Amino acid sequence: MAAPSDRGGDGRQTSSIAIPSTDSAILQFIEDVTRDAAILQKELLFEILRRNHATEYLAALGLDGSSDDYELFKRVAPPVTYEDIQPFIKRIANGDKSPILCSQPITRFLTSSGTSRGERKLIPTTAEELDRKRNYHRLVTPVMRQYVDGLEKGKHVRFLFVRSESRTPAGLSAMPALTTMFRSPQFRRMAKTSEYSLTSPVEAIVCDDVFQSMYCQLLCSLINRNKVFSVGAAFPSIILRVIRFLEEKWPQFLHDIREKKLRGYMVTDVALRDATEAILAANSEEGGEGQAELLEKAYESCQKNGGKDLIKRLWNVPSTWKLL
Repeated sequence: MAAPSDRGGDGRQTSSIAIPSTDSAILQFIEDVTRDAAILQKELLFEILRRNHATEYLAALGLDGSSDDYELFKRVAPPVTYEDIQPFIKRIANGDKSPILCSQPITRFLTSSGTSRGERKLIPTTAEELDRKRNYHRLVTPVMRQYVDGLEKGKHVRFLFVRSESRTPAGLSAMPALTTMFRSPQFRRMAKTSEYSLTSPVEAIVCDDVFQSMYCQLLCSLINRNKVFSVGAAFPSIILRVIRFLEEKWPQFLHDIREKKLRGYMVTDVALRDATEAILAANSEEGGEGQAELLEKAYESCQKNGGKDLIKRLWNVPSTWKLL
C-alpha cells in the first residue's frame, strides 16, 4: 500500500497518496488501490472530514472530524445538487474568505461544460488540485505503455486549446479544467521535461486566439510529420474541426513551409510567432527540404480518394499508426 505524503516540494499540502516513480511500481500501486477501493474510499472520506471539520458546511451538519462512523456521515450528509450549495459558492465568489466549504483557501474556480439555470457552474478548487492532476497523468502513462509499443518514441500531435478566463466579483479566476492545467507552471514544466515530446510549442496551446493557435499547431505538426508517432485531441470533435481548418488553409500551410517563415497577417501573437518560426528554422537545419512538395502530393492523393487516410498520409505515420 502506498505511504502517505503530506507535503510537496514547495511545502504545500498535497495528496495523501505518494505515487511511485517506476512503471512497475505504478502498475502495482494501481492494482493495490483498486483491489482495496472500498477501504481507501472510506479512509479518504474520513481524511476530508478531519481536514475540513471547522468549515461552516460540516459544522452545520454536526460533523467535527472526530468520528470514523461511516453510517453517521450517510445519515447527516445527504446527497446534494449544485443548486443546494450554490449560495455558499456565490459567497466565496463574492470574496468571503471564511472556511465555508473547505479549510484551505479557494484559489480559483473551474467552470463546467454544462450550465445551471443558464450559467456555467463554478467549482471551487485549491492550489493542490493541479498536483492531483499531475499525479493522474503519471498513472495513465504506464498503463498506456502496456498496450501501445514505442509510446515514448517520436513526437506526438495533440491539438490542445484554451478557453477565455473570466473573473468572479472578488477577482478569482474562473476557467475550464483543461485551460487551468494548460496555463499552469506544472504544464510548462511537464512539456519541457516529459519524455513524450509534443509537436506544438506551449505558446500555441495557451494562445487565446483559436485561429492562430490552430494554425500554428497544425503547421508545427506538418513540419514534424516524419517524426510523428500519434495524433490526438482532448475531444473527437476537435479532430473534425482541425481537418476542416486544414482544408480551408491548405495553400497557406504550403507557402509557410516552403518559405520557412510565417506570413505576417496569419499570426500576430509575438511569442507564438517566435516559437513557431524557431521550429520552422530547426526543421530546415535538420534537412527538412522538400517537405511542402511531399505534403502536396500526399494531400492531392487523398483528395482524389475522397479524403481517405488523410491523417495517416499527411503525418506520415506507419501502418500501426495511433489516434490517441
